[in-house]
Amino acid sequence: MYALGHVGIVLLAFAPIALYLRWTNRTYLAVAGTTQAVVLSTSPDVDRFLAGVTHRGVTHTVWFALAVGSVVAALTVLWARRRPAASGRPAWALGVASGLASAFAVAMHLVGDVITPMGIVPFAPVVDAHYTLAIVAAANPSANRALFALGCLATAASWLAGTDLPPWRTPTATAADRTARQATTSSDDSGFEDGTSR
Repeated sequence: MYALGHVGIVLLAFAPIALYLRWTNRTYLAVAGTTQAVVLSTSPDVDRFLAGVTHRGVTHTVWFALAVGSVVAALTVLWARRRPAASGRPAWALGVASGLASAFAVAMHLVGDVITPMGIVPFAPVVDAHYTLAIVAAANPSANRALFALGCLATAASWLAGTDLPPWRTPTATAADRTARQATTSSDDSGFEDGTSR
């Protein structure tokens, strides 16, 4: 697919993850993950600008996805360690999250190319098997626009659903409610023990 289609695919695929992160009070990860996924969604196509590198070659493999994820994770850890106050989270946790989002973005790019007739060889040079679903041509403008529109709609829906989620569904709120109930129960018990009525 072209850039527009790749962005749409990664948005569509990351939307459920963003929704889950919103539900679990980790909006900062949802924002960072979505942004990272979009930015890196076309990174495998850097091969178009590298002399001597075949298009849909080494940058269109799972190894490239792992490499990108590892590099981004390492850079994120270094950044977080130098700015602990700014990050607000353990450096290793941010590194893992950032690396996974980056590898995910590259993997979704591979998905976008495997549906085209040209396909990819995702496990080269270990396995030279060529994969293609030949569903739609990469240059199909309607398909690229449709994928982008679906991605945007899915992302918007996930954010709206996360916003409207009842507070009691989130772990933080649930823990707070549990603490409040325990405090109330303890208060009731002490009241009865003192012989007071309510």
